[in-house]
Amino acid sequence: MGLAQFAIRDYDRKSKLEFIFRIYDMDRDGYISNNELFQVLKMMTGKNLTDQQLQQIVDKTIIYLDKDNDGKISFEEFCSVVDARGPEHDVTSKMTFDKNVI
Repeated sequence: MGLAQFAIRDYDRKSKLEFIFRIYDMDRDGYISNNELFQVLKMMTGKNLTDQQLQQIVDKTIIYLDKDNDGKISFEEFCSVVDARGPEHDVTSKMTFDKNVI
């Protein structure tokens, strides 16, 4: 019975991650592109950031998450960040822009 609980938790976790990933993967091709990430973050930030500032954040985020250097984020790359622990893996700290660009 104990193992079944872990299997259910893992399934629930994976389902939640897939749901979140699909929010970003607008064209359902299995990847989060630069444009898709930009569009979702634009919806989230509204007019609080300029397009240039937002693009900087998107570019830095893609560079940080894209381990196979194909220019997009796969579900596996997305999950690896969620599973990572410690301040060196805090993706939100990487999502910054150059304050000199306005």
